[in-house]
Amino acid sequence: MTDEALQKQFQTQVRRPASRVACPAPERLLAGAEAGGAEAVRLEVLDHVATCLDCRAEYEVARSLMLAAVAPTARRRWLPYAVAASAVLAAGLLATWQSRGTTAPVLRGDPGAMALWGAEISDSAIQFAWRPAADSRRYTLEVITDVGDVVFSTQTSDTVIVVPSTSLRSGALTWSVLAEREDGTGQRSVVGLLTLP
Repeated sequence: MTDEALQKQFQTQVRRPASRVACPAPERLLAGAEAGGAEAVRLEVLDHVATCLDCRAEYEVARSLMLAAVAPTARRRWLPYAVAASAVLAAGLLATWQSRGTTAPVLRGDPGAMALWGAEISDSAIQFAWRPAADSRRYTLEVITDVGDVVFSTQTSDTVIVVPSTSLRSGALTWSVLAEREDGTGQRSVVGLLTLP
């Protein structure tokens, strides 16, 4: 229903018979329908409309006119916020979509560099562990004394090796790993410190 049609309907409702002399004037009904009107007028109109069916119909028409006049401006007021929220949502979805498929863990430093993870000492053995080097086919673990003597050396294709405690002497030791690549080149890790009782 258009605004013009609502106004025509309201005008036809305004013409009232003589039996409705005690009813509020159409302007008063309109003032009662306004949201920002005086509270006393609104309450007086609502009390009357609750008991008078003719005035209730007029009041509903007036209220519909008020809502029709307010609704478009309220809708337009939220439009920029809705557009901005849609843009932020679209940007977030795009970033998420572009980042999918990158499941590699984030590592600090050179991703191909050797990194020692540690040596765990138990009563009967020592477990050495390191990060794998890129394109490596085997590793050589060396345990060296403080004067430079190699006390233990072994090769493995794994990045974890367990050495019996009896294979190493007590005292301050260092250890490192040499990675041998497929192309024949090698890469040595940093030196790790180890003290055996």
